[in-house]
Amino acid sequence: MWGIGLQIGVLLKGGGTSDLSYLVAATGAGVDFVFVLTGLTDAQRTAEVINWQMIEDLLVRVDEWASHQDPPPSPAERVGLIKMFYTQFCDSGAISALAMSSTFDFYGARRA
Repeated sequence: MWGIGLQIGVLLKGGGTSDLSYLVAATGAGVDFVFVLTGLTDAQRTAEVINWQMIEDLLVRVDEWASHQDPPPSPAERVGLIKMFYTQFCDSGAISALAMSSTFDFYGARRA
């Protein structure tokens, strides 16, 4: 059994080619070189960068708002709001209560 260093060395040599065509072909065949190098899948890498605390905070705020709606929004509508808010706030890392309130007012008026 080869060690990972030897495997990478063989891959980088590309069977004697002097360009990156081997790596491109291997990637096209489904080799995930980031996984080979880090041992992390796409899902694991993604999970590391998600701000889970923000998602939890958004869930609480959306559920609080939803509890006062008649009829209450569907789970799909709530998830859509959480996705929208997360996209809006994730770069700054801060939730804007004012922006959420304005969105809830607008969204609630459209649902009525």
